[in-house]
Amino acid sequence: MIQGWIEEGDMEHPETIIVGIGASAGGIAPLQTFFSHIPEGAGIAYVVIQHLSPRHESKMPEILATRTPLPIHVAEEGMKVLPDHIYLIPARHNLNIREGVLHLEKTLSSHYPNLPIDRFFHALGVDQKDHGVAIVLSGTGSDGSRGLCTVKQSGGLVMVQSPDQAEFTGMPLNAMATQMVDHVLTVEEMPAMILKYFRPDFKFPVAPPPEESPPDPAHIPELEDAEDVKAFRQIINLISQRTHIPFHAYRPPTLLRRIKRRMEKQAIPELPKYLAFLKVRPPEVSLLAQDCLIGVTHFFRDPEAFVLIQDHVLPSLFADLDQETPIRIWVCGCSTGEEAYSLAILIHEYQQARQLNRPVQIFASDVSQQMIEQASLGIFSQKKVATLSQGRLESYFIPEGPVYRIRQHIRERIIFSRHNVLSDPPFINLDLISCRNVMIYLEDHAQDQVLDSFHMALKPSGFLWTGPSEMGAQPAPGFDLLNTRWKLFRRRLSPRSQPSLRPRHTMVRQTSLLPRRHAPTKVINAASGLPEHYIQRILIQACVPDGLVMDQDLNILYVVGDAGRFLPLPKAGMDTRLPALLPAPVVQATRRCLDEKAFEEFRLEVSMPRLDGISEAIKLGIRPLGAKAGEEHDFFFLEMTPPTVTAPSQNREKWQKELYLAHETAAEQQATLDMVRQELSATQEELDALSQELRTMSDEMESKDKQLGEADAALRAILSTSSLMLIFLNSRMEIQQISAAAKARFASSAASGMALQDLREALAPLVRQTLESHRPQQAQIPIQGETYVWETGLYQIDNETEGVLLHLTPA
Repeated sequence: MIQGWIEEGDMEHPETIIVGIGASAGGIAPLQTFFSHIPEGAGIAYVVIQHLSPRHESKMPEILATRTPLPIHVAEEGMKVLPDHIYLIPARHNLNIREGVLHLEKTLSSHYPNLPIDRFFHALGVDQKDHGVAIVLSGTGSDGSRGLCTVKQSGGLVMVQSPDQAEFTGMPLNAMATQMVDHVLTVEEMPAMILKYFRPDFKFPVAPPPEESPPDPAHIPELEDAEDVKAFRQIINLISQRTHIPFHAYRPPTLLRRIKRRMEKQAIPELPKYLAFLKVRPPEVSLLAQDCLIGVTHFFRDPEAFVLIQDHVLPSLFADLDQETPIRIWVCGCSTGEEAYSLAILIHEYQQARQLNRPVQIFASDVSQQMIEQASLGIFSQKKVATLSQGRLESYFIPEGPVYRIRQHIRERIIFSRHNVLSDPPFINLDLISCRNVMIYLEDHAQDQVLDSFHMALKPSGFLWTGPSEMGAQPAPGFDLLNTRWKLFRRRLSPRSQPSLRPRHTMVRQTSLLPRRHAPTKVINAASGLPEHYIQRILIQACVPDGLVMDQDLNILYVVGDAGRFLPLPKAGMDTRLPALLPAPVVQATRRCLDEKAFEEFRLEVSMPRLDGISEAIKLGIRPLGAKAGEEHDFFFLEMTPPTVTAPSQNREKWQKELYLAHETAAEQQATLDMVRQELSATQEELDALSQELRTMSDEMESKDKQLGEADAALRAILSTSSLMLIFLNSRMEIQQISAAAKARFASSAASGMALQDLREALAPLVRQTLESHRPQQAQIPIQGETYVWETGLYQIDNETEGVLLHLTPA
């Protein structure tokens, strides 16, 4: 998310609708088409942002003037934007807008490419809110794709030229990839859509305030109709499958509200019809998923909570005498990065004040790749940084036109990564986890799963910081509540003090597939407050060795402990049979043991390859499960234990250390890769911008040549058919053009392209006076015995004087 929902203090609307249009290579033709479809009197202003060469003056005013009666201006500093006017960006400048007034900013050479469309869209969204429109036309690169998010999240309208129509599809496709686009249309369709949204008698709604807590079910329409319930479930299934995000874990009232919002926007009144619409419009699936993920974030949100972190958490983290081991922090659900950057700034201030040099690593994650990419840029609008003190703004941000960029030494402390807390393995060995206003939208069972993950990820006595409306007043199992208002917790030692580091969702689900008749007898003390599944997990981890539960046919039914480290993922299809997953000698020995029922004698020591490529020596044993005396055994446990009694702890610690180091190395390599990608992206943007400047110049020259050709043809037609006697002379008194009537009269003394020998002395003073005064002249001059009235005037091309036009009539 670039901008949060409109706040109560921002509810006044500007009077004029302002449309920002970003175009680059191949953009002149669609601009001409667009403005030829714009009617007069619509009360809408248009600002055109192009990639212009600093060494070439644009001819765009003249080009567009042939397609629209609206006044066209090259933007100047302090120019007020008026309805039914068109404003063009000048060369060598970026364009900003504040309170409906345009401001120029000279482009400066920088390590980063200049993105004038992004800059103006950012400013437009901040300034005009839901009265702003962003349009992306033909062009290469990605300029405009970041700024349009500000317009979208401020309540404005975003449209993109159809890639099928655009000559260059880079900018349209990158804009569509943000999933923030309202409509993908041909240029001819865009003016009508703008009028539909912003007709003069339409009253614009203000976007709803941010949701700080789950909606009250009493205020959500209930799905009483069976068809609606079915359609709702199918919609959730569809967006979960398309996006690989488990929306089933989100609270249905929240999802239903977001679905209703999209239905209203598409004017679809019923859930089954909207489901059918989703099936044939894949882009709408992405837009719906993005709406369901939109969150709210600010710099130093809840300042008192950050004071709590500064006064009570940071002293504990920095109290350790070990100054070499990094302090590790995870910001889960980081959105566009404000929370992560706020913590980085807070910790830097704390270290600076106390001269502490201990390294700090901050991992920031979000399920949305778009959010991660935006957060990685570290670019924020003026509205986003408005809550920061002037000191923090100057110390930690660099102003770049209408936006601010986080300083590099803060950016380098944070590793941004796409991560799904419900399915991906957590970061480990953490000192602090910040997960604010994420679990509030999850179902209770999903919240338990997330807390299990956090407990596993934290160091002993690590801190967990959640949102003020989350987790109630009672601490969750495994955590002590330190602060009720701001929901600050501390991990305590629990029966899960030796957590497994296996992936959360492996090839075989760690869920029992045994028939119910073999389920253990339950004796649960309800007063304990511990859920049954929690107790079962504790017992398994504490008492049962690693291993596999299988049936007589060697189908794996259950993975216990860390046995999954030996199970490779299949290359094609899903095969959970032992022969497909373990070495042949192990499979053969296991099959022979089951056939001979020689369970007591079965003891096999082997070297098994792990998923990380390292072989590990283990001892295998088989135990029958579940059958009473005299009955056939249906299920068996293939247990995996180290070959010596002292090895379990050593092997586990060694494995955990190897996995931790691999995780650290991967994170560092990913951070380096991200920086290299940013450098390559910046270079590519610069090349794209240069290419687009050249293309724009070529387009303008082509359009200008066409206009000149048409004008020349029209002039020749006039001169050949008119009865007027007209002569075009250059400053050297040479004929450039002569009408047929004048040529017939002076055929004996004039020839096209040559000096008028008979007229030179008589006309020279009159021509010279016209050129020097830049004013029309008139005189009666006798020529060959006849007196003529000579009228003169300047003729110009591109505001450059080319010569004098003579019009003569008999006196």
